[in-house]
Amino acid sequence: MGPFPWDSRPSLSEQLGFQRLAINPAVPTRPREERKQTMSSAAPAPLPLFHEGSNYWEELARECRRLMEAINATAINRGMPADELVEWSPGNQIRLVRHKCPSTEITLNISFERWGPTIRGTVTGHEEEDLRFYPEELEVPLARDPDDEGVVAVLGEGRSLSARELACFLAQNFRRCFPGMVLPCTA
Repeated sequence: MGPFPWDSRPSLSEQLGFQRLAINPAVPTRPREERKQTMSSAAPAPLPLFHEGSNYWEELARECRRLMEAINATAINRGMPADELVEWSPGNQIRLVRHKCPSTEITLNISFERWGPTIRGTVTGHEEEDLRFYPEELEVPLARDPDDEGVVAVLGEGRSLSARELACFLAQNFRRCFPGMVLPCTA
């Protein structure tokens, strides 16, 4: 008879016998504490190009700052006041901004995705106080350069740029802030 009086079929433990389901004392087992210490867990997979992407980001920040200083030195030599210069905003992101109209602001961030590092950014600004430039968005994945095994930014149709070249490409957005002035933005 089963566990319930109305159940006429025997249970599985009754069919096999209670001793067969018990742990066999002849088989050694480890204590529970020991099993916890030896259990393995899945380690997170390393992000591809994490160190190389971080180094590229640091180099890009240095190059952007160098170009900003060169643009400002050229503007000062042409007699522009300090409030019309490009400013560097420190922090986790790269941010270059010229507040006086025509203004330009370049903001860049890096993210480390499963497939590799990606630089995302925006370029915004005002032609006049009430007239904005059309904002540009930028998404540039970083990849290993097969020629020299360095890391490059892959722009658009497969054009690869070093950190210096990408900084020069971005700094060209300040041309609208300084009409008639040749920007020192060469790679």
